[in-house]
Amino acid sequence: MGETYDPGVEADRLGARVIEWAQPLRCDENGLYLDDFRLIVLRPGLEPIARRSVLAHEVEHARSHDRPTRLTKPRIERLADERAAARLIDDDRLDDLMRTYPRCAARWAVDLQVSPHLLTVHLDATGRMVPNLTDDAIGA
Repeated sequence: MGETYDPGVEADRLGARVIEWAQPLRCDENGLYLDDFRLIVLRPGLEPIARRSVLAHEVEHARSHDRPTRLTKPRIERLADERAAARLIDDDRLDDLMRTYPRCAARWAVDLQVSPHLLTVHLDATGRMVPNLTDDAIGA
């Protein structure tokens, strides 16, 4: 899908309200989905790429009506990452970037407007090379 996918529009379509509010988030969280309230909570002040990526991830929780438990959370989080990445990343554009800039994965993430984390998840899920890439590389 890539750039044409707007997770904010998709949240509206799914009936999930999006707010920015730091209070319910742990220090290591940038977003949270509360199915009982059909509410997506995002950390205020996220950079645009990080906000788009986190919102897409939380929209996938809304789409699946996820209610993770301690036992299911890792699997549910991974699925939300994979699905969000697949919606945000245009594979043809990614392949072009990988050919044009073979050693510059941070550039791929910026060009695709996705977090390095979601890019890495997508590369792994699609059987592509996974570079050493962190969110700090682009400030996401």
